[in-house]
Order: sequence, then C-alpha cells, then structure tokens
Amino acid sequence: MMRMLKLFLKQGASFSPAFDVSKQGNIINLGKINADNIVLIGNKVEIGVGAELAGQDGQTNAKTAHLIGNYVYVSVGKDKENKNTIKIDKDGFKGTAIVEGFMQRDMTSFANDKYQFGDFGSIKSQSYDGKNSVDFYRAITIGGHYYNNGQNINHYMNANEWKLFADGWNSDALNGDIFKDGLTTIRLMSDIDFSYLTSNGKQIAIDPVGANKYAFSGNFDGGNYTLKNILINAQNTDKGWNTGIFGKVEGKDSNKKAKIYNLNVDGLKFSGKTNSGGAFVGQSSNADFSNIHLKNIGDLIFFDPNSKNGTDGFLYGGGFVGYAQSGSSFNRISLDNFSKIALQPEGKFSSAYIDIYLGGFAGYSEGSNFSNILLNNIGGVTILGSETGGNIFAGGFVGYAGDKSYFSQIDLKNIGSVQADGKTFVKHAGAGGFAGAINGTNSFEKISLINFGDIIAKRGYVWTPDGIASDKLLMLDLVDLLEF
Repeated sequence: MMRMLKLFLKQGASFSPAFDVSKQGNIINLGKINADNIVLIGNKVEIGVGAELAGQDGQTNAKTAHLIGNYVYVSVGKDKENKNTIKIDKDGFKGTAIVEGFMQRDMTSFANDKYQFGDFGSIKSQSYDGKNSVDFYRAITIGGHYYNNGQNINHYMNANEWKLFADGWNSDALNGDIFKDGLTTIRLMSDIDFSYLTSNGKQIAIDPVGANKYAFSGNFDGGNYTLKNILINAQNTDKGWNTGIFGKVEGKDSNKKAKIYNLNVDGLKFSGKTNSGGAFVGQSSNADFSNIHLKNIGDLIFFDPNSKNGTDGFLYGGGFVGYAQSGSSFNRISLDNFSKIALQPEGKFSSAYIDIYLGGFAGYSEGSNFSNILLNNIGGVTILGSETGGNIFAGGFVGYAGDKSYFSQIDLKNIGSVQADGKTFVKHAGAGGFAGAINGTNSFEKISLINFGDIIAKRGYVWTPDGIASDKLLMLDLVDLLEF
C-alpha cells in the first residue's frame, strides 16, 4: 500500500484516475507528504493536525496539490520552525469536495494565536471527472491528539481543547465572535474522556459553551464521537448563567440557525447548583439539534434558591433542554439511563410566585419541533414546590408545552414516577406521562408511553397517559394525542 501511495504521489498531476464514489477508501495523512505535484483521491481525504505537504525536498513548496473526495479536510498550522505546514505555490492548492470541505486549525493553536485563524492561503474549489465541488470553509477542530506514535488518545490535551473552546466562546474580550474570517464550524476529531482533565487530583469542571451573554451561534459537528465523564459548572440564572454542555444556543434567525449534530455523551454531572438548565443545553432558539445521544447521566437536580424577590417568573429543567424557544428543532435524539431529574427548593420554601416546569426531555417548549426521540430508563421526574404561589408542571417528556409545539414519533419507556408535589399555596399542580400541562394549539402524533411509575400531582390536576383533566388553563386542539 505504501509503495502504491508513493508511486501515486510521484505521478502527481500527470495521473488522472476516474473518481468512483463506491470504490474509494479513506486517506488520512498524519505525517509528511513530499512531492512536487500531489494528487490524493478517496471517499474522505484528510490532512491531520501537524501533518505536512511540501515539495520533493521537503523544504520548498509543492507546485500543485489536488485533493479529491466526498469529504476533504485540511489541517493547517505551523511547524517547529514556525513555517506553514502546508507548503504549496500560490493558486496551486485545489480541492474537489463533493459533500463537504474544510481548511481547519486545531483549537490549541487557534487559542494560542488569540483565537485568530491566521493566513494559511486558500483551497480553490475545482471540478474533477465531471464532479463539481462545494466551497471550502474554515473550521476549528477539537481533539484528535495522540501520543506513542498515534497509538493512544491524549485525553488530557483533547479535554483541555474543549475547555479552551468554552472559555474562548464565553470571553468578554472576544464578544462571542469566534466565528469570523470565514470560520463557520467546530469539528470534534476524537472521543474525549474528561476524567483525565484534573488539577491537584480533582476533576476540573467545564463551563457551558454559551454560559452567559454570548450564545453559541455556529455549527458543531461531533463526528459521531463521544464526550465521556463531563463535569459541568452549574450556576443560577440570576447570575446570567445557562447550565448544560451548551448553555445557550441561538442562531441569528430562522434562515441562519445554529446547528449541533452527530454527538454522543456518556456520563455527565453538574458541579455546583443551578435553578434551571438541561443536561445538553440550557436554552435554545433558532437552533437545530440532530443525531445526539446521551446515556449514563447522574442526578440532574435543580435547586430553587428562594430569592424572595416576589416577582413573577419561572424555573425550568429538562433531561436534554431546559427551555426550547421558537425556532428550535430536535430530531433523532435518545436519552438512556438517567438517575433522576428533579427540581426542589434549596431551603424550606420555593421562590414567591414562581412557575416551575420540569420534563424528562424539555422543561418548557414553545414554537419548537420534536421528532424521532427515545427516552429509556429515566429514574423519575419530580418537582417539589412549596408555597410558590405559582404553577408547577412535571411531564415524562415536557413539563409545559406552550403554543405551536409539534411532537411526533416519540417513545418513552421505563420511566419512573412523574410527580408535581405542590405542598401548599400553589395555583396549579400538573403531572403527566407525556406533558405536565399544554397550552395553545399543538400537534401530537405517534407517541408511545410504556412502563411508567406513579403519576402524581398534589394540590392540583393530574394528566395521565389515558386521559386529560383540564380547566380553563388548557386550550386543547389535538388529534391523536397519544398512541399506545
């Protein structure tokens, strides 16, 4: 194979094989390629972090390079002599990316350069063998660092890159403006085990990406890799904090949404206390989430601090998202093996006149779409609200479904008790196998609820899987509410 690759590189631009998608493997270069004319063809062609392209002598520029594939990724940066790792004559670097193409930098180098991408030239999109290319954009990579000649994942360095990502995004100095100069996407390059990120023998808690006033607004491609054993720094919303792996995710508008996709999470806990949030995202609007899977999540407990402000407001908590606002969509998502989800007073009483919404997936939804979602083995969804003077709603899937929310192809299996314990002086207490309360015009289809614990609402109304007890609070216009 190596002899064939060397011959292929030596032939370079004079060699023009046909591009057949069905017959191409992946080419991932983590070392050096030295040739005056370079051609690489595969399903995925990737020049990895620290890899180099240069001319025949390894010092001068290659005259031309043409990378061809469905997916083409080129990592750029500096070598030990502070020279560009990609050495190709100006206008000589061409790419044919049928599906996706990026020029990218690793997060460590990016952060060291004060979160500036830098000038590493460009890749000119060019058709090949009748196939047109998409445009090449810029991306930042997280992970993909190894040691022992690539045999072992460097979890510490990879986890620290995630920390650099969160710290940079939340920085006042950057004003949430990482996505500039053509940069559009963050790409995860490997699994990350956060238990390796320690200081003085203790695991370091990671701030949510978009924890405060700078919502995450770009694209995040998880590459189907896994974040393991992540410890999230949790704080209350009155400090301007949004708790979750991602705190707040918000696109600019309905035509330019934030997108997070192809990501797994195995093991998550909160460090500290928060009154609102979600395991994956605290708040979302104009944002798409797809192909995301969470499992083995510890207790998600939200604490009402009883601020005694006496003002109207609400608290929310969800297994995936706390507050799903207008323009949010969730598709192909699973939650499996959660210890429990709870919201309770930090002291003896809840905050005055506060509404509380808690759900197995979402605390509060409005103007959002949910489809192809599975919840399995959720220990329970429980609210304890004491003398709030407000409403408390707990649901197996959503605590409070506001107007224009759409739910389809959702399965809930092996869910523990769903409870809204209102104690005294509570307006309404609602608990439901699917929703604690529903308001406005919503759509429900192909919903299944299997093997639930007790569904209990104290000092209020109970919405059970096989019936709805409603008062003037609920305006229902539903067809096929639940299918079993």
